[in-house]
Amino acid sequence: MSELSFRSVFLDEPLGDLAAEVDCVTLEGGSDASCGIIFGVNETGDPNENDQHFFFVKGNQYGMQTTEGGNDSSWAKSHRAVNGTAGSTNLLRVIRQGSEVRLYVNDILVDRFELSGLASGGVGFATSADENNAVVRIDNFRIWDLES
Repeated sequence: MSELSFRSVFLDEPLGDLAAEVDCVTLEGGSDASCGIIFGVNETGDPNENDQHFFFVKGNQYGMQTTEGGNDSSWAKSHRAVNGTAGSTNLLRVIRQGSEVRLYVNDILVDRFELSGLASGGVGFATSADENNAVVRIDNFRIWDLES
């Protein structure tokens, strides 16, 4: 049985409307490794159980995992915008304005939806892997406060 390893770094300053982007590269671990942007982060005292949204790429898919009140919900979809080849860069961008969230992969809008809950909170980047041998590189992380 494999153990999920989740690591994150985030700005612990509540932001409402924001744009954030990051370059993610999976070097090893392929379909078992993911990387992306976390937002709406509200610390619970246990870093593995923070309330948050995690927009990620994993293999040839993009997805979203939401943790709120100790409950997880997630989904993933295949899209031509995601480059699942090992060593290839995927540029991820989240734009949250009010309750609307837009997700981009490599400058292509891949999803748009309304969010209820976790309307503000910290923002950062994260990696996750089902195996310990995954290697992911994060680069060029940027945040814009759209409320200013």
